[in-house]
Amino acid sequence: MRSLYLLLAFFASTSLFAQEVIITGILDGGLSGGIPRAVEIYVNGTVDLDGYRLERYSNSSTSVEDFTALTGTYTDEFVYIINSSHFAEFDQAFGNSGDFANRISGTNIFGNGNDAFTITQGSGIIDQTGGEIGESDNLYRDSYLYRVNSTGPDGGWVADNWALGGNDLLDGVAIGDYAGIVPFGSYTTTPPGPSISVMAGDNVAEPATDGSFIVTLSESVAGDVTVTYALAGSATAGSDYTDTGMGSVLIAGGTTSATIVMSALDDSDPEFTETIEITLTSTDDDFFTVGGSATIEVLDDEPVSAIAISAIQGSGMASAVTGQEVTVQAVVVGDFQGGTGVGLGGFFVMEEDADQDGDLATSEGIWIFYSGTTDVNEGDLVTVTGQVEEDRGLTQINANITNGEVTIDATAQALPTPASLDLPLADEAAFEAFEGMLVTLVDDAYVTNNFSLGQFGEFEISVDERLIQFTECNEPDPSALGPYNDAQDLRRLIVDDGRTGTYTFPIILPDGTELTPTNTLRAGDRFTGLTGVMDERFTGYRLQPTDPGTIVENERPTSAPDVGGNLTVVGMNVLNYFTTLGQRGADNAQEFDRQEAKIVAAICELDADIIGLVEIENNGFGPNGATQTLIDAINASCSKQYTAVISPNTGGDEIKVVLIYDASVVEESGTAASLSQPAAVFQRNRVPVAQTFRIIEVGNDGFGGEITVTANHFKSKGGSCGAGDDDDGGAGSCDGSRQAAAAALRDWLATNPTGSTTSNILVIGDLNAYSEEVPITSFADAGYVNLVPALAPAGSFPCSGLPSYVFRGEWGSLDHAIASADLASMVTGAVPWEVNASEPTALDYDTEDNNPALYADDFYRFSDHNPIVVGIQLLGTLPAQLGSFTGEERNGDVDLTWTTLSEMNTARFEIERRSADGSFLKIGEVAAAGTSSAEITYNFTDPDPLVGTNAYRLQTVDQDDQRSFSNVITVEVEDPNSIEVYQTEAGIYRLADAPVGTTWLITDAGGAVVRTGRTSYQRTDVDGRGLPPGAYFMALTLPDGKGKVFKLIFN
Repeated sequence: MRSLYLLLAFFASTSLFAQEVIITGILDGGLSGGIPRAVEIYVNGTVDLDGYRLERYSNSSTSVEDFTALTGTYTDEFVYIINSSHFAEFDQAFGNSGDFANRISGTNIFGNGNDAFTITQGSGIIDQTGGEIGESDNLYRDSYLYRVNSTGPDGGWVADNWALGGNDLLDGVAIGDYAGIVPFGSYTTTPPGPSISVMAGDNVAEPATDGSFIVTLSESVAGDVTVTYALAGSATAGSDYTDTGMGSVLIAGGTTSATIVMSALDDSDPEFTETIEITLTSTDDDFFTVGGSATIEVLDDEPVSAIAISAIQGSGMASAVTGQEVTVQAVVVGDFQGGTGVGLGGFFVMEEDADQDGDLATSEGIWIFYSGTTDVNEGDLVTVTGQVEEDRGLTQINANITNGEVTIDATAQALPTPASLDLPLADEAAFEAFEGMLVTLVDDAYVTNNFSLGQFGEFEISVDERLIQFTECNEPDPSALGPYNDAQDLRRLIVDDGRTGTYTFPIILPDGTELTPTNTLRAGDRFTGLTGVMDERFTGYRLQPTDPGTIVENERPTSAPDVGGNLTVVGMNVLNYFTTLGQRGADNAQEFDRQEAKIVAAICELDADIIGLVEIENNGFGPNGATQTLIDAINASCSKQYTAVISPNTGGDEIKVVLIYDASVVEESGTAASLSQPAAVFQRNRVPVAQTFRIIEVGNDGFGGEITVTANHFKSKGGSCGAGDDDDGGAGSCDGSRQAAAAALRDWLATNPTGSTTSNILVIGDLNAYSEEVPITSFADAGYVNLVPALAPAGSFPCSGLPSYVFRGEWGSLDHAIASADLASMVTGAVPWEVNASEPTALDYDTEDNNPALYADDFYRFSDHNPIVVGIQLLGTLPAQLGSFTGEERNGDVDLTWTTLSEMNTARFEIERRSADGSFLKIGEVAAAGTSSAEITYNFTDPDPLVGTNAYRLQTVDQDDQRSFSNVITVEVEDPNSIEVYQTEAGIYRLADAPVGTTWLITDAGGAVVRTGRTSYQRTDVDGRGLPPGAYFMALTLPDGKGKVFKLIFN
């Protein structure tokens, strides 16, 4: 006997110290795009994973699609292979402590619930999940699979060893709730001990068929064993059935099972099929562990007449009566009959107002899946019989079953009152209560994303305004980015076209008209009273519109913007203009001709004097290269004749930047220069080019004036540049590379690289950084001016700026025009020309999967970026040449004085003062002399200055409404009160003796608000640590409404 124990101990120890790698779980997340996706493995014992691979078999493929090589040594630990771009969402779901810190970046963690994954070492499969190789059944779409304890590795797919979460389980689930649903980290290799289990027996059926559960011991014992249990489910004890065991069952000694009878109770009420769920709770024999549950059904014998849709929908994410046959009578509110390219294969019905249950948690509408011959219309009262189903989250009645039927009972009925859809909802799951219902948006809805209009006939709307990229208006901040994006997602909703299929033409717009080159749907178009049916299919919830309401268009520009001045400079992206076909640009000659025609149309209309081109093929300046080919096309069509600046070094990238100019207006007065050092910086960023130009046009009042222009294209946010370079606070991948390029560019420009000493410098191009990211703000810190937001009207979109680009429906500016301080005072205008980013991609030059009728050789959608157009008045021949501008405090007022050395056609001077939010507001105006060559002195008194620092500037306006800005001056006004602000330590300022209830905010030099607060005590410490070094302004608003401003310096 002793030898038997030793043998058992040997086997136990070999099991305990096994060296195994086991796939224990797979996750396909419920966020858009299946985020997050991950595979969990368990390392049993100590294993070096070098040499192991996680291989993926896509869909029904029988060959390996791709793989991730595993690394690291682990002992009795879980390891997570996570999609390389889903780490942040995985952290939100499961955290990053304990075994969740064991993670490998998975380059092949893709799929939609039907991909098989294997662990291999050498040529053999060690373990497998996701289903059989070669089969495409969706087993875990928007859900998970998890291994049964003490099983595996299997060497292949063993379905019995996996628990299925069920497709679409995670749809609408908040990411923070995943850990309570997905059992990651729970697998155990401990073999089970003696246990008690339960399984379903017969179903209960009216009128008199009893049902049962069977409770089983894993092994018999000599004495009796009593097991207690709890019952739940949709059936009701005492009215639908009787529990004969009354909560416990006895298993006689020497036997291993006993039956619990659920006795049928008959009634005359028509009911759905209901359930009885049993859960074992305890036993009087400690030798056994208790666990498990089972479910049987209670079958009704009365026919179910027409029932309320709300009873079918219920208040959960899925119907509780799937699989059951039902009949409903309701009004058709959305007719989408027809197959691919025509409709969605059915229609929506909704209860009449009088038949609704009044419960906001239950939907009153439902999708009828129907391909029969009965042709319904909106307003028809119909009776529908079919089977309740869940199709990827959408509750539907399938009327195509054998007993299915659709009957029109009446026509032209009043439609049910649309439900009010007030976005944003609390979370995505809240859309479920509206599924299938006619809804009207409470707030105005703006088109924020029309990228998929051509492919899927869909676009995205958002309430309040278009969505905004986080770092367009905010400094990068990892802690604020996630909540910001979550809030943005809840403001957006897909609006569809009521058809299946891709690239279905003509493209139908919500008002029923067709998309054409002259009838477009632009981002920024505003819908008031948009009405439709709330659907759930494809990628989630969406609106199938039935009434667009009122549409106010984001007016399409018909001509180039008038920016004034005597010189126009443009920075423009030409969307990979390549003469080498089939590369990054046009695929064939037809596409090339179409692309070129649009670019030429844009350049002709802009009529600019100097243009910086971005994304043009880097294949030289010869007659067959892209640069000269484009110039030849321009010169053949436009009134201007352009010449290229020959850059001494265009770098090694496939694309380059180019400066072209009208030689009848300007000449190259410097030596063309390029910046390729440090080499590591400009291997990722394209090599910039700079040249100084002099106005030579006869009759131009800027004759002889000089300006240095540099064209740039910084590294994109696509891909990854690695740790320390990528930013997780919103600036995205390769932020460090862009910062390095910006710093190198500024240092280079300070050396006068073209040989000219002019201080008029203009930086243009696609800098691939939004307005509040360091590559842009660092220019302001160095004294440059970001022209577009500086000159944009107050309150303009977004955040008092103007956008040049949209990505995933979120707007901002990647393209910039940044001027030196001296040049900024000469700028008469700077705006994006909104002919590209707001237009659907279906209107561009691409012929693949596109309708030829959508193309026109106009300038709309010649690129995906809006060009930036800058007007400049060189040589000080602005309306007035300022000699001086000063101010001083006098008895609580501020007296401003300025002189002009000459004036031409001046109308007035508008005096502006910086407000507490950082913007400049007009506080008065003074009439100007008109035209004069003599020095003139002007005065203005501000009778109500702010207490503290007052910042003033002049805006000179001529009789043609051309405008220019002076430099900014500051004047200190003493507070009759004793409020003080002083520094207590590095980065900390103390606000002393301000009245309790005083509100304060801090703005940077550009006017962006960076800190806010309210005083609760006589002394308040203001923490500026973490702010970039520089000058800031603290604006106070006292309880009596008076204001005070202090200047702060953070080092």
